[in-house]
Amino acid sequence: MKSLAATHEIASHSFYHSRFTNEDLLASRKVLAAVTGQSIAGFRMPRLAPVDMALIRSAGYLYDASLHPTWLPGRYNHLGQPRTLFKNEGLWRMPSSVTPTLRLPLFWLAFKNLPLWFIQQCSLQVLKADGYLSLYYHPWEYANLSGYHQLPLYIRRRSGEALLHKLRLYLQWLQTMASFSSMETFIRERETERAARASNPI
Repeated sequence: MKSLAATHEIASHSFYHSRFTNEDLLASRKVLAAVTGQSIAGFRMPRLAPVDMALIRSAGYLYDASLHPTWLPGRYNHLGQPRTLFKNEGLWRMPSSVTPTLRLPLFWLAFKNLPLWFIQQCSLQVLKADGYLSLYYHPWEYANLSGYHQLPLYIRRRSGEALLHKLRLYLQWLQTMASFSSMETFIRERETERAARASNPI
């Protein structure tokens, strides 16, 4: 984790993945800061479960990335939520990217199961409409899952090296379309722009 922190932003995914208490918000941030030597600005709740924004803010985070503004049957319906970066209760919220009109998700399951050309076309729509992409994947997806028969086929198919190759192709393509940034850097730049507009109204 220390070597990753030299080139990547490290953010909190809570203290445990399978259970949660309000105290975990601060505990996770403190432990990650101690391990990485960095300030920890971001939080994303496991399974994108609902969490009190005031509690996240009071635990010292700059932003929350737990919102997926789409509809996943049986999981959540956030079609009424903003699609792009916004501020709520004094906390920045960075929704995961979905397409502008239909709100098709570009998250890990879509990337795994849909053709790369389709993901690229959806990505272009989002970049054109929003000016950025916010995506998320899991490291375990890139292990070979073919032997884990307890997992649904739509999760274990296209795993391991084949999925890693697809991700490499996608990232190489994205590099021709946009530049990469940490979420903290991106949000602090937006914060600076907002402050500049407020101090210099047209």
